Amino acid sequence: MATLRRQFVSAMHCMFLDQTEANFRFLTSIGRAVRSIPTTISIYSANLKVLRRAKPVAIEEDAKELDLSRSRSIFWLLEVSTDPKIRLDTLLLLPQSDWTLDALRENLSVDMLDFLLDHLVRCFEKGTDGMHLMTSKEEQAVQICDAFLFVYWELHILDVRTATCWILGPGRSFAQSHHEILDCLMLPFTQSDRKAKHLPLHLMFLTIRSHVDELWHYVKSIAPRLGELQPKSDELWSTLQRKRTTSTVPVTGPSRFARPRLHLHTLILMSQISRRDKWGLSNNLEQLRNVIAHCCELGPSATEHIITCSVAFATTLGYELKGDASLGIITTPKQVSISAAHAILEGIPREIEEYEQNEEDACHLVHSGLAVLTANIRLLVSLRTPDIANHLLKLCTWMYDRLVNQRYAAQWVRTLAGFLRLVIYAVSTTEFPYHLSPEGWCPDPAHLKWLPTFLQKLSSLSGEQSGTLGEDEVHHAAADTFLLLARGGSIGLISEDGLFATFDWVIGLSFPAEWPPNIKQIPLFRLQMAMIGVVDALIRIPGHLPPDFISQLRTRIVSSLPNVVTHPTQSLSKSESENFKAIYERDKAFIDTLLSLTPQSSDRESWLNDSVNDAYVRAWAHIVHRWLIPDPDDPVSRVHDFSLASLLACTKLCQATAADWGDDLACIQRVAVVAVWHEWFAWYWTDKAPEDLDALVERTRIVMKLDARSAVGVGAYVSELRYYMTRIRKDYPSHVEGLHFPDLISTVEGREAEIKELKNWALPAATSPGILTQGQRLR
Repeated sequence: MATLRRQFVSAMHCMFLDQTEANFRFLTSIGRAVRSIPTTISIYSANLKVLRRAKPVAIEEDAKELDLSRSRSIFWLLEVSTDPKIRLDTLLLLPQSDWTLDALRENLSVDMLDFLLDHLVRCFEKGTDGMHLMTSKEEQAVQICDAFLFVYWELHILDVRTATCWILGPGRSFAQSHHEILDCLMLPFTQSDRKAKHLPLHLMFLTIRSHVDELWHYVKSIAPRLGELQPKSDELWSTLQRKRTTSTVPVTGPSRFARPRLHLHTLILMSQISRRDKWGLSNNLEQLRNVIAHCCELGPSATEHIITCSVAFATTLGYELKGDASLGIITTPKQVSISAAHAILEGIPREIEEYEQNEEDACHLVHSGLAVLTANIRLLVSLRTPDIANHLLKLCTWMYDRLVNQRYAAQWVRTLAGFLRLVIYAVSTTEFPYHLSPEGWCPDPAHLKWLPTFLQKLSSLSGEQSGTLGEDEVHHAAADTFLLLARGGSIGLISEDGLFATFDWVIGLSFPAEWPPNIKQIPLFRLQMAMIGVVDALIRIPGHLPPDFISQLRTRIVSSLPNVVTHPTQSLSKSESENFKAIYERDKAFIDTLLSLTPQSSDRESWLNDSVNDAYVRAWAHIVHRWLIPDPDDPVSRVHDFSLASLLACTKLCQATAADWGDDLACIQRVAVVAVWHEWFAWYWTDKAPEDLDALVERTRIVMKLDARSAVGVGAYVSELRYYMTRIRKDYPSHVEGLHFPDLISTVEGREAEIKELKNWALPAATSPGILTQGQRLR
């Protein structure tokens, strides 16, 4: 007997090593011979262990052969085993194996469904707080649901009558007898901590309750015969054929996909049935759409998964997928994703209006649609197009006009903000861009008219603990609104008072106490960037605004605008990451915008030297300090980007005193050093002397009086300044004659020596001019 047992186990291993038909026949014959042997259970257990270890071969979409050795073993075990545990463990392997239609047609039965439901009940227990799924049985319950879904929906395709009669008979009886268990199956879905592993439970609920309810609606008039609890299956089927013919026809959706996964397969089938049978009872359709939406959110970020969920959701809105995989006609993923997205965008308003949905039902539909579209646009570049953006914005306008205006219910504001974000994402390379390209897509002004009112609503929600939108969501939504208005040239739609009130709100928002390592974690930063862009757009299109609007901008926001660029306070002169490039662009845009808002030529000098505008100069100086001190690799381009030459018009910059600048004195003095350094740098490399040499010399003399401790941070600039002055004196003696150059050079050298002493620097000897090239720095 032991020998026979060893032969059995050996054959099992050989089958999975060689996967030959001969080994399988040998295995079957041995199994029949030992069926009555007391050791049968342990032999079956050995079989199951091998089956569990033998994973099915991954099948590509165009594969023509399946790994059928595992499936043959499963059905053999189901045929010969009488032990309930072995039978259950074997049934749980059904969804994990490859099958042919013939194999399924020959071996699947409704008895399997009864058996699985019986074991599902054993995973639950009733306590003082009601029925609940035992923690130790959670994994098994999920596996049982998977196996049930596989068997039932495959039966529905292969033998729709058998499947339908079972679901209306034993299936409905189970739902009636175990309604508390069904409530438990749906419970994780309604909780905030729902997870992907709960999806089989939700699909089980939809099959046993929603699917059954919709079918029973058409046959509930049948009375059971005397002495019977349920109508006969023949009566159920014939009644269904008369009242709902479509329910008696198997769905054909699976043939349009190349081997979809179990859960996606189930969703596709149920979405087709829900549309075909016009689900309309209770909230069955809403629950199906919610499950599809959360399958998108919680499932893997894979193209197949996301597109299939999109098709399933679109199908509930009337979408029909083109092509037929069984005939070799398969629509490309790109074509499917685009057509399904259009079906959702067009189907949502049509569904709400056609069925005259109430506000709650409409909100659920729109919210689920948002989740599906968000997952698709995040993953699929094919959906980031101007056409999709236009359809999204059109839907936003419809939602505002039809559903949001006058009510502003919390859920509508959040959903509308989510759709606006998708509009932005569809025409940019990131979900949260700081600006939109001035080229290419431009929104239809007719779809922007509601945005000013929405923007004011967002600002009113800021700081409130209303639960409508979190503060970060408010900032992102306001930034998206700013970007759309600026890109569409529709800023003029906002009233002057409304616009200035919004600016005041943004400027007055408090920044986090600690600057995070990732700027993308601060939506406020994005909002500030968008506001600067709006101010810039206002300056560029004054024709759309009152004649005195720019002067109002100067008086209303220039004094407070510097608050926007206060952070970060640490030096970023050596930073090159993408994270800090955004800050760089913000600072540059800030200076460009303020230069546009300030007077030109001599008037600008007066404006800069007016103490009323000190905050502006301080902010400008802090930006220069942030990016040019202590010693970046490419200071020349940064000097240009931050218009340091224009800042020299402020005489108090070079004649800095504690009375003028207080705690900012050291910062102002260092910036002044960089400013005069650049003047000498430009003279040396362009061979073009400044128009007022006396003024340059005097500025340099004054700037070099800064405290040595403050000068430590600009030591490299001082060293180069001394080098350029020495070379210019040698190369252009006629230019510097009478300018007391030796004394000036001596002053600079003295400051350099003090810095060296403080820092204990060992500076290299002066490099010959022939080694330096323009833009190269002395080290």
